[in-house]
Amino acid sequence: MSDPTLTAAISGDDDELRTLARWLRDEDDLRGHVHLVNHPIHPGHMGGALDAVAVALSSGGTLTVLVKSLFTYLSTRRKEVVLKLRLKDAQGREFEAEATSTTTATTLLTQAEKFFAD
Repeated sequence: MSDPTLTAAISGDDDELRTLARWLRDEDDLRGHVHLVNHPIHPGHMGGALDAVAVALSSGGTLTVLVKSLFTYLSTRRKEVVLKLRLKDAQGREFEAEATSTTTATTLLTQAEKFFAD
């Protein structure tokens, strides 16, 4: 059985995604589990743009660390940033939500944990 994964697609440009990835890699519990996901390269194009930041979660504890880190990240941004989150477990069930600086980490974490507990 594979670990749950989270894909965080963030509004904005490639630089914002790179900043978020660096931020998450600074978390001890997430280090080594964070990578950038590129759009596929299409014929006639030079290369793929960044699509998302992906994080492999190994336990419920890392989900908590991830969500809290995302909200701390949001609170440091000067402009409004919207994170589109997609959690997927080993059975293929998906939980999707949006997070902004006005959303609370506790609310999102509670919703995600409840979804995966059912």
